[in-house]
Amino acid sequence: MDPLSAILAAGMDTRMQTLDLIANNIANASSPGYKADRERFSSYLSAAAAEAVLAGESIALSEMPMIEDRYTDFRQSSLQETATDTDIALVGSGFFAVETPRGTRYTRAGSFRLSADGELRTKEGYRVRNLETESPGKLAADPQLPVRIDAQGGLWQQNRKLGRLDLTVFSRPDLLRKEEGVYFAALPGMTRFTASAAVSSRTLESSNVDAAAASMQLVSASREFQMLNRAFNVVATARRGVIEQVAKW
Repeated sequence: MDPLSAILAAGMDTRMQTLDLIANNIANASSPGYKADRERFSSYLSAAAAEAVLAGESIALSEMPMIEDRYTDFRQSSLQETATDTDIALVGSGFFAVETPRGTRYTRAGSFRLSADGELRTKEGYRVRNLETESPGKLAADPQLPVRIDAQGGLWQQNRKLGRLDLTVFSRPDLLRKEEGVYFAALPGMTRFTASAAVSSRTLESSNVDAAAASMQLVSASREFQMLNRAFNVVATARRGVIEQVAKW
């Protein structure tokens, strides 16, 4: 494959990945605690360069690269009030720690429920880690009584403190690996601290995806892919024509 075709093909692949990223953000726009994936651009043929190819203009390959990188946007989103005592949100930096079959994971999604076994759990059934319990790691609440969660993450039933939420903050949250949309895994050796964020009960943090802006990005990325695809076909057709002419000679 010639250099220009290779760059165009790489550009189409990059735009396909971008379309997947944006589509996933839109799909999670209503998921509490979801943090949007973003991108920075790197080496692929820009739509402007593709348009130049279609117009038959002379372009320099050295002018084509742009920057590309993917990261999670951890900016806090708006808080939405609910009528459920165990719906909670963090005001400030930090994560709730939960136990999953794959080990401890971290999330900003605080849509928790008190299960029949007296544990505070996520909607997926993961146990929310808590501290200062009478039985290490176990909440052991009475499922027939309501649970109250104070601003420091303390878990109460009536006037009895059952424990405290395990709230964690990382010095480098950008190194967390996203899993399952709202859950993150910490890499070995990551520095973590007890978060000082305030806990707001009867509240959920909304997704930080701007659905309207994401929809516009989806349309733009789709158009860029189409432009790159057309340019690739133009180059391929021209190359095939040259080969056929050479064969006739």
